Amino acid sequence: MQEVMQVDNRTSLSVWKMYRVKRHATKAINGTELEQYSKLCDYCEELHRTNPDTTIKVKCKHSVVSQTCIFKSIFICWGALKKGFMAGCRSKIGLDGTHIKTTVGGALLCVVSIDGNNNMFLVVYVYVLKENTKTWTWFISLLMEDLCMENSHLWTIISDKDVGIYGRLDAQCRTPLLCSTYV
Repeated sequence: MQEVMQVDNRTSLSVWKMYRVKRHATKAINGTELEQYSKLCDYCEELHRTNPDTTIKVKCKHSVVSQTCIFKSIFICWGALKKGFMAGCRSKIGLDGTHIKTTVGGALLCVVSIDGNNNMFLVVYVYVLKENTKTWTWFISLLMEDLCMENSHLWTIISDKDVGIYGRLDAQCRTPLLCSTYV
């Protein structure tokens, strides 16, 4: 981009000035993250309208001072993916998460399974502002409820053996022996 500015406009701009200009232009075109979060309720309503079997749970914290709702996390289980998982996937699920590098931050947690062709099959994903015991517990409880995982003897749960996930799985299952965790 710096070369284009030098050739086309015969100007010399520093890398940092180009970065600030790009950030300002992106903000002017797309809006800020806070403006995007304010559209989340409309997005959820549209998802329910177009995908009636989809499960969406949004967690917010109500601010008394500013009289606003502060976004905390969102759980999405698409109806088509849920039906596909129930119809053709094995009773093995993998749990994992990754941190998102934006100004707001957060983490993306997901559950994948193995379909009949030994391919990965996305089942559920959730975006949370912080990856901690509370968010993992919330995520796993919604997962078990949404996928009707009542008999845990039938399920194998695969994770990267993160100490936090392992403890949360034990807390969610009736007894620690009912959940299997492998690397």
